Amino acid sequence: MAIRFLVEDHYRKVRGDASFWRPLLEEALQQSQISIEPMTPIEGEGTNANFWYGTDKVLKVYTPFFGGRESRGMETAALKNLALEGGVPVPKVLAKGELEPLEREWKWPWALLGRLPGRTLATLWPPLTASERHGFAFELGTMLRRIHGVVPGGELSRTYQSVWPKGFAEFLTRQHQLVSAQSDLAVIPVYEEILRMSPAGLVSGWPALLHGDLDGSHILVESGKISGIIDFGDAKLGDPLYDFIPIHHDLFGLDRSLFAEFLKGYGIDAATEPRFRDRLITYTILHEWGFAGRLSKWTSQSGATTLGDLALWMWG
Repeated sequence: MAIRFLVEDHYRKVRGDASFWRPLLEEALQQSQISIEPMTPIEGEGTNANFWYGTDKVLKVYTPFFGGRESRGMETAALKNLALEGGVPVPKVLAKGELEPLEREWKWPWALLGRLPGRTLATLWPPLTASERHGFAFELGTMLRRIHGVVPGGELSRTYQSVWPKGFAEFLTRQHQLVSAQSDLAVIPVYEEILRMSPAGLVSGWPALLHGDLDGSHILVESGKISGIIDFGDAKLGDPLYDFIPIHHDLFGLDRSLFAEFLKGYGIDAATEPRFRDRLITYTILHEWGFAGRLSKWTSQSGATTLGDLALWMWG
């Protein structure tokens, strides 16, 4: 059965439409000898078509739109790598395949993943006490350290290299080009410094496995403990500090006491880490998820006229 998308907008309309995807996926699952179970759309804005499958599985279809070409294969490769290392609760890859293996350039890859227990930390966060938030910050630091300590295996390394042949530096260079072209940033005090940024000169640490989009919506909690880390579709290999950005900006809300507790859990000493604040502010500006769009607000709030001032205000 063929998939016919004429324009990107058509995909947007049917991304969460189970009636559209069900016959395509059932045919693919039957070919893989997987039993057919009820399929329910997972609500929320996302890149891929995501569905609950039965009571204990998640079914994902990976799109060629919205950066999907760059992340193709990274999620399953990362999850397999993490499963081999152990110690990190992530979904198990149960099966994977393609919806149209013979008919066109984009094969519409799909993956069937195990479903982890818990609710997202983002939904639980608002009513938490300061003590509870500090506890989660420490636990998250401990868990992220374990993820970053995983040695990238052959499949994961090959998949990432197929997207970024020159690695993390190439990705950062692309991001720098995109940010530098944003005309609305030209009026902020730190714009000239942004233009002079040299991502290639950063201290990159070891080639860690990065989640790439680790905010509260991708952290599961059950019985007061982190029960899982999900959605590795934006995984990368690079500097561990890149993963600190969405945690601090979106989950911690720039609360430096939470960030300090997170660093304790992670086991990193900011005072001895090379170019710590320089790397953090650079990754904030060049992060894939558009934190540069908040620079005008941040410079206004902080009164910062240099990136160094802004980094100190942000990270302490």
